[in-house]
Amino acid sequence: MSVENNSATILARSNNLYVLTTSFFAFSFLEIIAEYLKSDIAIWILKPFLLPILIVLYFITSKDRSSLYMSALVLNWLANLFFMSKEATFFVVASFCFICYRVLILIKVYKEIKIPTFSILLGSIPFLFIF
Repeated sequence: MSVENNSATILARSNNLYVLTTSFFAFSFLEIIAEYLKSDIAIWILKPFLLPILIVLYFITSKDRSSLYMSALVLNWLANLFFMSKEATFFVVASFCFICYRVLILIKVYKEIKIPTFSILLGSIPFLFIF
């Protein structure tokens, strides 16, 4: 009986992964087309879904979940949402979120890759300011 439950769980999980992955690529493709066509309405509808789907995919598929990486993705998502607005206040908030996202990604890379500290700090400086 537990073998049947386990098989059903695996099948449901793989089906969920298929739906999420397909949704992510479909939303991405449509968002790229919307950006190319400069369709603000389509961009406003599609863009907010991209990173939440990616976050859920990462949470479901990863065995070693990094809260640092997930926090970075959430900050990137917030930055994308705020960058969609034309107001100066939102632009400042979006820039702050994006810089924090970059810093978290640099910390994550630094933790994962063993490179001399000076080299990674020197090489990271341009990425903190250029976006």
